[in-house]
Amino acid sequence: MGIKRKILTTFKRRKKGYLILLDPEKRNINYDNILYYANKCKINGIMIGGSSKKINGYDGFVKLIKSKTNIPLISFPGSHYQISDKVDSMFLLTLLNSRNSRYLIEEHLEAGKRLYKSGIEIINTAYIIIAKSQKLSVIKETGIIPIKPNDYSNAEKYFMASQLLGYDVIYLEGGSGTNLPVSPTIIKLARKILNKPIIVGGGIKDIKTARQVYKNGADYIVTGNIIEQKPEMIVKFKHLMDSVNGQISHKSIL
Repeated sequence: MGIKRKILTTFKRRKKGYLILLDPEKRNINYDNILYYANKCKINGIMIGGSSKKINGYDGFVKLIKSKTNIPLISFPGSHYQISDKVDSMFLLTLLNSRNSRYLIEEHLEAGKRLYKSGIEIINTAYIIIAKSQKLSVIKETGIIPIKPNDYSNAEKYFMASQLLGYDVIYLEGGSGTNLPVSPTIIKLARKILNKPIIVGGGIKDIKTARQVYKNGADYIVTGNIIEQKPEMIVKFKHLMDSVNGQISHKSIL
């Protein structure tokens, strides 16, 4: 197909990175303000997607965001209905916690022909929910059985399977809107097993939490709800990312 793996290549450099998530279902958000800070900080990417199957105006939303930024746009789809030729890349998600074949293969079959011909960079992504609550929107929508935050034995099995199955990246999700981010021990365990880029999202609402997520082995962090409420936090998260990368570079020189 000849598609350049530009964004995935960036992920594989194993420098710390920062992504934000925009949900097209939320119509009362000041996206211009968010994009002002995102553009100012030159963050690594903007993810676009929601947990619902169908989102009215999805393609138009992507087009609007693309007209206002040069930052790479990455589809983070809740279903095969959330496909736009205007994104630069897509996290093609396999919801490993699910026992519903729709989220293991059927959604991929529905989207396959269009994606194959689209020229969109596809990043095969193992999507793993680590959560205590059963009330998260993604769990309600998909029937996922989340891994409990202290179920290290089960988490280890998922991480080993993800490594063996050859996914491009591993996405550890605490759940949209959660107050309980993925635990440090879980991230450390993932880092010990996986030699793939690790992305962590859900519940990262302050710099202390973000620093801990980076420290324990995440390559990329994702923030969503907090930057909807406080877009200026993008500056602080990006500054943290730069600071951590600076420390890593200094250690490597020594």
